[in-house]
Amino acid sequence: MFCLFYNSKTKKVHALNGSGRYPGAASLEKVRKDLNLGPGDSGSIPMLSALAATTPGAAAGWVDTVDKFGSGKMSLEQILQPAIEMGEEGFPVSEIASHNVSINPHLASLRSTC
Repeated sequence: MFCLFYNSKTKKVHALNGSGRYPGAASLEKVRKDLNLGPGDSGSIPMLSALAATTPGAAAGWVDTVDKFGSGKMSLEQILQPAIEMGEEGFPVSEIASHNVSINPHLASLRSTC
């Protein structure tokens, strides 16, 4: 989650980086243990692993963006409501997107929504 915000009144650009935040109690040792890596073993975090997700950083970034750059006329709940509805009710996708999801085994959990 990245944000570039241009304030037309001050003519200044502001940047916000909401990516890569990780739980405060995380440590290299804990991640290596979760990946079953011994001392000196090399490895990487699988893309579909929960360890690869920076969802808390993205959500915190949304809150920070609204707090710092929002007009104050809408709550975060009002801003996110359309996305919440799409997540709960689904949304139409193009034929090519549906096809790509249907043939990709890594996206199997999405198949029922397409």
